[in-house]
Amino acid sequence: MSKTNLEIMNAGIDYTTHKYNEAFKDSMSQPKLELNAAIYSAEAMIRVINATDGVCNDYTRQNNLRYEMASLGKDAIKNELLKNIVNVATYQVIYDTRAGKELGVNVSPDMTHEQTAVVVSNAMSMYGVEKGYEMLSDPKILLSACETFSFYQSKPERKAALANIAQTNPGAITLNNELDLYYARYGDPKAPNGVDVSNLESYGYDANGGFSGFSRK
Repeated sequence: MSKTNLEIMNAGIDYTTHKYNEAFKDSMSQPKLELNAAIYSAEAMIRVINATDGVCNDYTRQNNLRYEMASLGKDAIKNELLKNIVNVATYQVIYDTRAGKELGVNVSPDMTHEQTAVVVSNAMSMYGVEKGYEMLSDPKILLSACETFSFYQSKPERKAALANIAQTNPGAITLNNELDLYYARYGDPKAPNGVDVSNLESYGYDANGGFSGFSRK
């Protein structure tokens, strides 16, 4: 069975996190190791996005991971980054954190990754999900989105919390579905002409995991 885009990206995060941890586990504290591993994983994703062919040597060839990451394409990666942003932002709002209190739609240089996530999510809610793609054209916001994805998807408990939000929170479900619809229309190179985006499941879309490719079930 084909992997979803999210599953491929999570396999990439698992690999780069493990690779960094093995290299530096004896040279720094656990919190610093965790943070730096997330940064390393994010930078690997940036290299995939910026590479002409998407190939990044930070990923292993084993189990075809390097080429699976390359095959995703920029829009698929950005779609998953934006859905992760929605889930992280929703988490911050639910738990009434400092970041969750952000009401604006403009990112400032001194914001944390969580604050940035809330602001980007706010902007998509207000102006449409295409605004999220537009904001990711800023290299600093893109790097923040990649680091946020790496940090939250690299630990089972954080990943599980976001998955629960994606499946149960009405606001997050709506915005994530709108992102998938936008990606289906404009971003997925495998989508056949005239794809019926009102019936995404027939094209391999899983609401809990994203696209596995546009092949009929």
